[in-house]
Amino acid sequence: TTSVNASESLVLRSEGRYGEDVEPCVPILESDGDEDVFPTLGICNASGPSGTTPQMTGASINSTCAVEDFVNISSASIVRDADNNAVGINLTLAAPGDASDFGPLLEAGRVYRLRAHCRAVAAKSWWRLQTEDGKPWPTNTNDALDEMAQVASEMSVTVRPFTARVPPGSLVRVEVRVRAGPRQAAVSQLRVIMPEGFALFEEGKPAGTVSPDRGRPIVAVSPKYGSGDAADDGGRLFELDVLSPSLTPADTRWFVVAQEADE
Repeated sequence: TTSVNASESLVLRSEGRYGEDVEPCVPILESDGDEDVFPTLGICNASGPSGTTPQMTGASINSTCAVEDFVNISSASIVRDADNNAVGINLTLAAPGDASDFGPLLEAGRVYRLRAHCRAVAAKSWWRLQTEDGKPWPTNTNDALDEMAQVASEMSVTVRPFTARVPPGSLVRVEVRVRAGPRQAAVSQLRVIMPEGFALFEEGKPAGTVSPDRGRPIVAVSPKYGSGDAADDGGRLFELDVLSPSLTPADTRWFVVAQEADE
């Protein structure tokens, strides 16, 4: 690993592997609202060359470390491909203040936290993170080995009970119809997340423990159950027998999560 000095760049971009064309995660440097989306590069606590684990004290729930200081970013620009599509960001690093003789800004053995924003995509892609000093080859690179988390496609879900009204504590049959979202991967299994207090029944008997204090029940629906295909206009249709709760739950929404075979 090579140290990175002032006026050198940190470049983050999304790309395919082995020449594969992908839809990039479009970077965002300016927000339409009040949210600050300008990238930040934090220095984590206890991240010295001894290889110590970053301290989590004071870290937020969506953070990987507690930041003790920030590396100065003098400018940020959009990286574009040969077709002028925005595919990444280029961050120029700067020494603090007027310190002309400041040492390396990024050092081997330290832990840093880069935060940047982009519009996520459903397609599979990988992150390439590298540093550059103006010469033809990068000074450090991860070789695009880190896979990007894909955004979940928004499916169309309709839940309809077979009766107009559902009395408390009643066994009722519910019809669930699921239609796949745009560019969604093939669906192998569906998981239905019911409102709190509901319980699944099979052949007139509880499927598991019926308890109002166990949160939202999750039901795994196998690929062979029901009819139709989620990718077709008619969608995938299946029925569930459920026991309604004694009281109307505060949140009556039903959720359906699609999973691939290897998830």
